[in-house]
Amino acid sequence: MALALAGLLFDFRLSPGGPSLVNTVIPLGVLWLFSRPGTLRLLLSRDFRLVVILAALACMALPRLLGSSAADGAYVAVTLPLVGSVQPQELGRVLLVVWLAGTLADRRLELLADDQRWRNLPVPNVRLVGFLVLPLLLGVMLAVVAQDFGPAMILVITTCVLLAVAGAKRRYLVGALLTGTAGFVVASLAMDKIAQRVDQWRNPLPESTLASPGHVDLTHIGEVLVTVAQGGLTGQGLGYGLLAWIDEYHTDSLLASLATEAGMVTTVSLLSLLVLVGAVGIYVARRAADEKGTLLAAGLGVMLVTQGLVISGALFGVLPLTGVTVPFFSVSGSSLASSAAALGLILAVAQSRDAVPQAPAGMARRLNITAAVGAVAALIVIGAGLRVSLDDGLLERLGPRDPYTLAVAMLNRGEIETRDGVVLARTEPREEDQPLRIATAVRSYPGGAGYTPLVGNVSLGGLDTGLEKALADELRCADEKRLTGNGCPTITLSIDSRIQEVANASLEGRTGAVIATDMRTGRVLAYASSPSADPSGFGDRINGDPQEALAEEIDQLRVVTFPGSVAKILTALVGVDEGVAPLGAAQSTFEVGGGSISSTSGGPCGGQGYDDSLSTSCNPEFARVGAELGAPSLVELTTGVLNFQDDLNGLPIMPSRIAEAEDSLFGAASGAIGLGNAQMTPIAVNQFTAMVARDGRPIGFTLLADEEGSIGDEPFSEEAVEEVQRGMRLAVTEGTASRIDGLQGLDAAAKTGTADYEGDVANAWMTAYAPYDDPRYVVTVVVKPGPDGAAGLVGSRDAGPIVAAVLQACETWGDDK
Repeated sequence: MALALAGLLFDFRLSPGGPSLVNTVIPLGVLWLFSRPGTLRLLLSRDFRLVVILAALACMALPRLLGSSAADGAYVAVTLPLVGSVQPQELGRVLLVVWLAGTLADRRLELLADDQRWRNLPVPNVRLVGFLVLPLLLGVMLAVVAQDFGPAMILVITTCVLLAVAGAKRRYLVGALLTGTAGFVVASLAMDKIAQRVDQWRNPLPESTLASPGHVDLTHIGEVLVTVAQGGLTGQGLGYGLLAWIDEYHTDSLLASLATEAGMVTTVSLLSLLVLVGAVGIYVARRAADEKGTLLAAGLGVMLVTQGLVISGALFGVLPLTGVTVPFFSVSGSSLASSAAALGLILAVAQSRDAVPQAPAGMARRLNITAAVGAVAALIVIGAGLRVSLDDGLLERLGPRDPYTLAVAMLNRGEIETRDGVVLARTEPREEDQPLRIATAVRSYPGGAGYTPLVGNVSLGGLDTGLEKALADELRCADEKRLTGNGCPTITLSIDSRIQEVANASLEGRTGAVIATDMRTGRVLAYASSPSADPSGFGDRINGDPQEALAEEIDQLRVVTFPGSVAKILTALVGVDEGVAPLGAAQSTFEVGGGSISSTSGGPCGGQGYDDSLSTSCNPEFARVGAELGAPSLVELTTGVLNFQDDLNGLPIMPSRIAEAEDSLFGAASGAIGLGNAQMTPIAVNQFTAMVARDGRPIGFTLLADEEGSIGDEPFSEEAVEEVQRGMRLAVTEGTASRIDGLQGLDAAAKTGTADYEGDVANAWMTAYAPYDDPRYVVTVVVKPGPDGAAGLVGSRDAGPIVAAVLQACETWGDDK
């Protein structure tokens, strides 16, 4: 009863609703019914024996005839009206043992006879073998046909033990063993399921599953062994095991679930109780009133212990895995009812003993041998469990790919929130009424897709992205085992959710990026990239493929692309500082290196200074600077500015360039206007725009609310910076950005860009800061053609309104603390 009580309590742990009333009340009624002496006499009577065997075979056949296959292809259950799902083969095994005990007792003299010979060689009694074997063989075959191999194995073992106890000649025992072995070999060759189970048993942790970091796609036995090893001797605590990762954790792998949470000491204690039940069966058998009682008590005791040892041995790596329940402990109605029936019959045998009961000397001796063999088998299984629980090298082989370690790494972390208190990532229970534990926790992302490129996600396979990966150490909680929330930090970002939402909305349905920064502190106020994917659900990989993770979205802010005319800001700075005189007169084209670069409008432009050329985005003016300086000088003078920062709080930024050192003069001229080999990230463009707004003082960017960016040395002269500032202001008042709605009232300075790098396919750019006289905020936007290669993008038309909207949001909320 202690086993059943422990099973009930553990079932409440695994199933919040607990076992049903039927599953707990019916077994008590079955125990009472089968413990009645009248029931025992009826079942063992010769007149009722045909009914018993027919009922047993019907129970074995019903799942295949009326049931549906489980996930592994086995037919084990049928659904009955009112009762629901039942597994009748559980009771069928008990009835088969009852029939076998009665039949062996009645025909025991024939088993002992030694007069059956063929050419002077002893042979089995064919008539007796047929009478005994055919019903048993039919029961075994029904189990095999249903692909439920556990019951078949238990029946074969129990039959052999009863033959031995009954004193059958060796020919019968050898025949039974050879028949069972041959059947197993044939089934293994004919059915892939058995061959797979044997292969998994021989190689539970195949090297192919350990080939790559994060790969934890283990066999079922491998999962079980690793789970048992995680529990050790004392367990991780009830409710703290990563049970959902194990297949069938609440049924076939129930002992593994117990071992990981309660430890091997508790598991061995419960198995010892089961062995004690078998010992009681042997004790009762020795003192039974007759041979029927002796064989029945011994057979049922052996069946119960064998069933427990078969599943335990499979879970501890001693035997191939086969799906059977643990008697009494597995709280399914069918398992409890059949176990209660077996125990009730043993009690009935104990009540019907003689005043001075004594089994025949030969039977008593064989019962002792059976008990000794059972004790050795139990010690082997228990020893295997202890060996696995003491690690057995399993966890070392997995290393950081151990699922429990990966789950802790995924879930054991604090919150990420915006500076205005909006939570972007947190570890929380999957359901509101659940405790926060490793088995019930999920990493959730309330911010949704709009923050994915920045925040990223975590996964059980270790394929983390974004800040979840970059700030993993800073997010780690103090209590790495229990996920109690103890010592879990909260990281506050500099992002303002209100500004971010404006940026996200402006990019909806488009490919591009928006970055807004506070140029005084270097804090990033908005970080938006599109397209993106909602990470919801990807922080909950325990019940799914452990390899699956949210594919890292292309973060448009950290990858390079053609910058177009926004690159002219840098070209103007180096042109002034290197003494490259502006064009003496307006020109519509600039001839260089056998090619020509034309103005955007097709008409003449330039000739009035760099500030004017910036406002009108005059290509010939800046192409001349590139040609005059040459690619090596252009690269040398701009590389440090473009790559002032190579990562953003651990998020790597691709290196930017205005040209490549080996470019021709035409290549240098093309790079100077943001084409050719020019490639820049929006972060880099925003950074040198902030440098201009800060009167030439570079500043690093940060995503954290409690940090400020580092200050760099001034790379350009005051004269050059002031020239560019005037040009960017003129672009807003009378140049390329003058017709952008909403920009005029912000007193902004800006530079537009249209990087038409492939015919009509272009990137639309704009970078701006405001207010002009007292700069605070810098916003950079790029809109790309996207996967469909849409043509016709223009900087002022497509990127300009986004810049205006985000700058307005910065003016509204940027100073909130």
